[in-house]
Amino acid sequence: QKLHQAARRGQEALKKSFQQSSEAGKTRQEALRKQESLLTAELKQTQGAGEELKAKSAKVQDALDQMQRNLRKGGDLFGQLQKVAVAPVKEVQALLKAPSLVDGSI
Repeated sequence: QKLHQAARRGQEALKKSFQQSSEAGKTRQEALRKQESLLTAELKQTQGAGEELKAKSAKVQDALDQMQRNLRKGGDLFGQLQKVAVAPVKEVQALLKAPSLVDGSI
């Protein structure tokens, strides 16, 4: 009889331990699902911010390229004007009629 009761208590303890372990596993699984959901949302937000930064970077690069073109044109114009400034008087008229000065291509 004592052996039978001891076996039954052992089974009950094992069953109780299994139930506790199962509940702990469910709680852990739920916490992991919540964490996954939060990390997925954060990833989407970060990816969206990355795309926004790429678009802004492209706009800034375009503006920089335009500024560089304008600077080159300005440098070319000053180069032409410098030639006019140091040219003999006879050549000034021809230099001022140079296509780049007349048509504004600089």
